[in-house]
Amino acid sequence: MRVLLGGVSRSVPFEPNVLKTAVSLSEQTLENPIAKLDHLRRTMDARSDLRADLDMLPADAEVLLASGGAVTAVACGDRLIALEPGDTASRCYGVALDLGTTTVVGSLVDLTSGKVLGWPRR
Repeated sequence: MRVLLGGVSRSVPFEPNVLKTAVSLSEQTLENPIAKLDHLRRTMDARSDLRADLDMLPADAEVLLASGGAVTAVACGDRLIALEPGDTASRCYGVALDLGTTTVVGSLVDLTSGKVLGWPRR
C-alpha cells in the first residue's frame, strides 16, 4: 500500500481555532471585585462570549494560585479549554487528518506558525 505524499495544493488561510494567549493577572482587591473568568477575558482582550465549563474551573483555580497570575489561556473558539502555568503560548500543536476512502493520513502542525512538523514517511 502507498500513501500519496504530494499532489495538487491550494492556498488556504491559516486561521487555527485553538489560540493560546499569555497573560499576567493582577491581584484581586475588595475595591474592584470581579469574577476570575471576567478578569481573564478583560486581561487577554478576549471575546465577550468566552465561556468555561464548570468541571474545568477547579483545576484552573489551582493553576492561578500556583502561578501567581502568570498563565497561558487556551481557547478553542468561544470556549476556554485550559489554563497553563507560565507562558506556553509559543507551544501550540494540532493534528491535521485527511480521511480518504481507503487511507487516513495525519500531519503534526505548529498552530502558531502553520508549519507542518511531521507527516507520514515512505
